[in-house]
Amino acid sequence: MSVKIQFSTDNAAFDPPFAHTEAARILRELADRLDNEPDPQPRYVLRDANGNTVGAAEVQMYDEAEG
Repeated sequence: MSVKIQFSTDNAAFDPPFAHTEAARILRELADRLDNEPDPQPRYVLRDANGNTVGAAEVQMYDEAEG
C-alpha cells in the first residue's frame, strides 16, 4: 500500500500560531479514518477546522510481490 498526502496551508485555519497544530489535527483525523475503516478508500478529502477542503490523501493498494 502507498499513501500520498497533500494539502494547502494558505487559509485562515493555518494562521500563526496555529499552523503546526492544524496540520497535526488534519493528519490525526486521517490516521483515525485509516485505522477505523476495514478497507481503505482510494481517496480521502482533507478539511481544515473551518470545514474548507484543503487537500486529499490517496491510498493505492498493491500486491507485496509488486512492491
